[in-house]
Amino acid sequence: MPIIYQSIADLWLWLVGADGTADGVQYGDVISTTTADEDVIIFEDAMGYVGEADLIGFYYILVCAFKANSSGTADVKWKAQIRNKDGTWVDLFAYQTYADIGTSYLDKKMEGYAKLQTNFNEMPFDFRIVFQCNELNEGRAKLKNSSLLKPIYKRRF
Repeated sequence: MPIIYQSIADLWLWLVGADGTADGVQYGDVISTTTADEDVIIFEDAMGYVGEADLIGFYYILVCAFKANSSGTADVKWKAQIRNKDGTWVDLFAYQTYADIGTSYLDKKMEGYAKLQTNFNEMPFDFRIVFQCNELNEGRAKLKNSSLLKPIYKRRF
């Protein structure tokens, strides 16, 4: 049976929804590390809003705010991962490391077009953002409302 495609489409997936604020800036919940050098999930979701489709492109803007709870020497690192539904995780980008992050939140941004590959080339897909801190109970992270995913796809019928 042949696969029939609709025309090429895209979808804007905004990752953070929260109550309105005076300045329009919103963040998701604060996520804390407990164990040093262990991945903690900032955000995770299964993205399957259009049914089965073949990805032909993928654009992302991810903004997370990071800080240490009380240490001036804590380092944090983060990365985003994606995969075909229930497949093998693929790094959207390698760990980004920030030495001595400090105790005030700093927004960090990654943006670009992802390389499609064997384990990331279709919808639905799974997506997550993880981070680590090198000191016990120090890492803090929150996802900003300007974060989005934009899959470009051809839907299968």
